[in-house]
Amino acid sequence: MPSVRAATTPDNFEKAFRPRSVAILGASNDITRISGRALHYLLKAGYKGEIYPVNNKRDSVQDLKAYASLEQVSSVPDMALICLPAGLLKQAL
Repeated sequence: MPSVRAATTPDNFEKAFRPRSVAILGASNDITRISGRALHYLLKAGYKGEIYPVNNKRDSVQDLKAYASLEQVSSVPDMALICLPAGLLKQAL
């Protein structure tokens, strides 16, 4: 019987727990909303990696360049946070 390798690797854990880049879909300027909190806390904590706010209605979010879609981000982020209303989730995926 062939051996089965686990889908998890040390690199996967590294990306999950220490991502070098994060995309935030639905990023908002309003830090009181779920869509604004993640970005706010990354900035407040001094996150050193790349942050890609994705918002198709803004050129910038919390003083960072915003992208209209994930496709416009120049590199593949280690992690993506989806901060969208449930009704937009299917379209975003």
